[in-house]
Amino acid sequence: MRMLKLWAGLWALLGVLSAPMALRAAELPANFSLGRFVPADTWLYIHAAENPDAAWIEKKWCEVWDALASSGIDADITKLIYSALSEEDRATTQAAVEKWTELGRRVNWGDLLRKEMVFAERLSSTKIGFDYIFIAQGAEKSGEGNYAGLAALLKEIGTTIGFPAVDSKLYDADVCSLRLENKDLERLGFSVELFRKGDVVGLITSKRSAEDILSMMSGKSDKKSIASDSRFQEALGSVPAPRDAVIYVDARGFFGAFHEMMKIALRSKGEPAVDKNGKTPEKPEKDENAKKEAEIAAAILDKIIARLDVAEFAMTTVATKDRRQHSHSAIRFQAGKTTTPLISALLDRKPFEKYDQFVPVDATNFALTGAVDFEKLYKTVLDFVAKDVPGGEKHIANWNELLAMVGFDPQRDIFDWLGGEMISVSLPAVTPSPMGGGDSVFMIRTKKPDVAMQKIDALIGFANAKMQGQGKGQGQGLMVSPAKVNAEGFKEITHPMLMMMMRPVVGVTGEWLVIGSSAGAVNKCLDVASGKAPSIAKNPRFAEEGLIPKGPVSSISFADTTNQGKDLAAAVGMIGMFGGMAMSGMPSNTPEEKQTKQILQSAMGILMKLGPVLQKIDFTSSQASLTTYDGKSTVLTQAVVTYKSPGGETKTVNAGESPKSPPPPAKAPEAPKSPEPPKPPKK
Repeated sequence: MRMLKLWAGLWALLGVLSAPMALRAAELPANFSLGRFVPADTWLYIHAAENPDAAWIEKKWCEVWDALASSGIDADITKLIYSALSEEDRATTQAAVEKWTELGRRVNWGDLLRKEMVFAERLSSTKIGFDYIFIAQGAEKSGEGNYAGLAALLKEIGTTIGFPAVDSKLYDADVCSLRLENKDLERLGFSVELFRKGDVVGLITSKRSAEDILSMMSGKSDKKSIASDSRFQEALGSVPAPRDAVIYVDARGFFGAFHEMMKIALRSKGEPAVDKNGKTPEKPEKDENAKKEAEIAAAILDKIIARLDVAEFAMTTVATKDRRQHSHSAIRFQAGKTTTPLISALLDRKPFEKYDQFVPVDATNFALTGAVDFEKLYKTVLDFVAKDVPGGEKHIANWNELLAMVGFDPQRDIFDWLGGEMISVSLPAVTPSPMGGGDSVFMIRTKKPDVAMQKIDALIGFANAKMQGQGKGQGQGLMVSPAKVNAEGFKEITHPMLMMMMRPVVGVTGEWLVIGSSAGAVNKCLDVASGKAPSIAKNPRFAEEGLIPKGPVSSISFADTTNQGKDLAAAVGMIGMFGGMAMSGMPSNTPEEKQTKQILQSAMGILMKLGPVLQKIDFTSSQASLTTYDGKSTVLTQAVVTYKSPGGETKTVNAGESPKSPPPPAKAPEAPKSPEPPKPPKK
């Protein structure tokens, strides 16, 4: 399951982080051998490698896959699709499915990706579009059979679309090429090149990239690889060494390549048109207009790229050891670019000095994030339109006129009082409900607390008026009363139809606008802030599995995932229960209504079968992340997934027991009858 490793790394890359660090160059570990054959000018490089410490995690995910395969969901989906087809189309589709399934079975997909897998992108040789590179190092002696199976698939694709694939040899490697004889694709330099050298199998979307890779593999090339590139090595040195995966984005290289590609495309748009005989048209003024439009578009593009091209690189490494999967990410900005409006909107946020200020000791999840300065972002967009877009000032005037017409002023109504930094906390229900579920509190920092409460009062009044039919007494309004919160000004808001299930509260304390699912939940958070109750820092589970900062942070999170599978299955059960109730009242008088109801019942049946599968995702204990910024040029994020001990239980005390949820319905709706589908391919 190497894709799982990649997704874990990609998830960590989306974080933002920082901590001062020294520049140092680093090399890829020996088990990342395919990096020696990836061209240095790739802007995206994702590389996963076999790690024995992560083998048991792959085994767990294989158990989830086996549960899915044996659930019958694939057969139900096929039946559902077939039921919407005519007899003729059904027979044709079934024959095609059987053919492609048989071809797919010729490839041992697990062995194909056994040791390493690389995905990369680089600018094409024509500088229009990108080359896509996929290379895999398979299990020992698996290359020949898997290549034959993949070549059979490629040849069948070629036969289907009318472009036969051709076998050849290149640098002592077996090659199967699918050259699409299409002028537009030829202009882009696009082709499909499948190759094998030993147990290494590759699939490349250009002849040029295939030749570069195979020449490096043969040792007969002086081209530089990504593994030997100094910029890549510097980026790799900014984070700990990988064991599972490495993900590298050459941000500066990407924007340079993208800019060049778009300039060529715009330049070709402005060139005089020619007919099939190569002659120019009789009305050259059309070409002149096209040239002017291309020049304007190119000028706007230059200014857009100048604003967006601010990052140097982003690097993420993933390493699993001792039942923990660590991800470290670094995003470095170009020199002198951290003060630009865009980066300022992302980084110039008030840090959290005390991460546990409002987080109770029994919190099951919490997250603090600086978010984005939407005021700066909004003003940056307006400034760009006004200065860099033709007729920009007129566009801004029209925009302001539209806002005035609807009575909305972003500066007055949002930016002047709303800060943006946010805190969210989930905890066991203070007062358990028959419906199950826990409590939650959401907080957002304000610039002007008094104005924040005025805005909330106005919003409550607006919603109340709408519910009552603008004062005409046509509906039931909200029930608003003082909340039993240990702070002034909090209000409890409910509705006659929801008061048995929901009694949310809202108010302002200090510089924070607070919205809670109950007064008790808000009080627990405020008691922590006042020192009356212990914080999450005193929780032994968090102390062992969380990431505890040593100073101010840009963001931090922790999530108890002990009952993740059960919670997901319970959520599906709830959907099935309410979905079944909703469908029971659906009309079925006409053939169309009957078909719609039958399709929905089948879809609900498929959904209900996911419950036992989701319960298999029961091997994680917690997830945590921590983000900091050094105030200079680098943002660092550290993330960790902690897995349960071999016995299936967590090693330490739970941060809080997850609330129980209602069980799913006993029986799922039956899918409509239709011809039996082909059996799923064997693994």
